[in-house]
Amino acid sequence: MNCRFCNLDSSCDHLLTIENQPPSAQGFFDNQGESYITIDLEIYECNQCGLVQHNSEPVSYYKDVIRAVAYSPEMKIFRLQQFKNFININQLWDKNILEIGAGKGEYLDLFNEAGATRLYGLENSLQSFKILDDKKYNSQRGFLDDKFINNWELSFDAVVSFNFVEHWPDLQKGLKNIKNLLSDDGIGLIEVPNFDHMLRNKIYTEFTADHIFYFTEKTFRNALQSVGFEIISMGSVWKDYILSATVKKRQKIDIREMIESKKKNTFELVNFLSTYDGSVVVWGAGHQALSIMAMIRADSFIEYVVDSAPFKQGKFCPVTGLEIFSPMQLKVDCPKCIVVMGAAYSDEIVRIIQNDFGNILDIFIMDDKGIREANG
Repeated sequence: MNCRFCNLDSSCDHLLTIENQPPSAQGFFDNQGESYITIDLEIYECNQCGLVQHNSEPVSYYKDVIRAVAYSPEMKIFRLQQFKNFININQLWDKNILEIGAGKGEYLDLFNEAGATRLYGLENSLQSFKILDDKKYNSQRGFLDDKFINNWELSFDAVVSFNFVEHWPDLQKGLKNIKNLLSDDGIGLIEVPNFDHMLRNKIYTEFTADHIFYFTEKTFRNALQSVGFEIISMGSVWKDYILSATVKKRQKIDIREMIESKKKNTFELVNFLSTYDGSVVVWGAGHQALSIMAMIRADSFIEYVVDSAPFKQGKFCPVTGLEIFSPMQLKVDCPKCIVVMGAAYSDEIVRIIQNDFGNILDIFIMDDKGIREANG
């Protein structure tokens, strides 16, 4: 089979078969005669992303949340404390918090008890949604697939989802939708069953038709990062059965200062070359030097280029057409000024010029700091 997460770009290796399994974990029958149907779960591992997954059809209710938290007082105590910590650490008391797969509002009730006041829920199951909608939360019926529309028309300060995303056949699309629902500085809390725990304890009974994907900490981290999340923290909770990840949108690289530096440095270089009284040569035909000379059309200001690499000598620089000579050309046709564009080798080149070409009056260095006198 091909990987569901990698969009069929990568093949998977078969790991094991779990024979004679229930076709669903919630498939309880009123009629005994219908209850004998079984399936074999074939478990695979993706060669590319490493995600373990089965190749069976998703259960019919994979868009719905079926939650038994109401029947576990211990889990309710754990979740309440977890949500209090999450709210307090991220200062979410009066911020917009959305739960993906809100069920009947069991966890939103706990978030409210923990101090959150602006709570939203997304749930697909009509039966659960009716109960959820009767509560005070701002709810919407739906699922994070291609048909999802954000009717709230807002982004959220926090988006949470608990043991739900492993059910989704199009996991990549769903995770991207979670990311898109977050504000730029929003926080996400996403949890899945812990496959590391299954492996350590050989718990083969945790394989189920309901769970398409099985995450180790490594593959969970990779999946989240691959859709544009930055991992704030990740670890196991609830007796090691659950992997809990706190995430945020990966921020775009801020290159505004680099752009300003480019403008400033090229302006200063052009100004220097256009006003310099005398001949100017560049030492350096590396990629940084070629880039700078192309930006300023250095052929208008520069006589020629020298470089120590023999394979460059006798050639012409791209864009500017400037000829490249051996450094010995400086003895034949000595310029008044030389501008060193040698990147990390600039200081070494300056020493060579000073030792071997002492008749050159002015030596300048051009790098990311701009243009400056070599001894300045």
